[in-house]
Amino acid sequence: MGLVLQSDGTEIARIGGAPESFVLKLRPYLELAGGRINAEALARQLASTRTVGGGTRPRPSRELRLAEQLLDAGRAAEALPLLIEAVKSNPDSVPLRVMLIRASARAGRGADAIALLSRLSADALPLGQAELLRAEAYIAMDRWADAKAAATRALELAPHSPQAHLVLGRIYENERDWQNAAIHYRAAADKADR
Repeated sequence: MGLVLQSDGTEIARIGGAPESFVLKLRPYLELAGGRINAEALARQLASTRTVGGGTRPRPSRELRLAEQLLDAGRAAEALPLLIEAVKSNPDSVPLRVMLIRASARAGRGADAIALLSRLSADALPLGQAELLRAEAYIAMDRWADAKAAATRALELAPHSPQAHLVLGRIYENERDWQNAAIHYRAAADKADR
């Protein structure tokens, strides 16, 4: 068996003993890497790929880890097809759906993120997280006033959330209100350390 690793040693894939869908899905990813197709074309090709017999279901935790790595690297557009595929095969997975919402917002698809968020049950998310996701989507849509209102509500619902402070810091920075931006960035750092 061979492993595909990132430079930091994180496992990306296993080769050998892989599910039968591996070979079928490899070509579209290679075409994306070579620049011959875009993320939407990749998603279409992956959606049309079918396996014969007892194909295994994707493991959501692996898809989620890889998508998180892509998002952390600022590559939200590359994370989208992975997440779309993962959510199709695991539609009840709230973590995958939240990651898809976040990736949509970070890829500049705020309206898609809002639509996806509206399909999530209010009690499926921790207190304040829906408002944070909404704020990120509004930022992607350049609707800063709406983002500020949503992030403020998130902070009211979850006052110890470093993410709420971080988003508010970003909003204040956009408004060139450096003092409030610094206050929220400092609060985010302080709360993240706890």
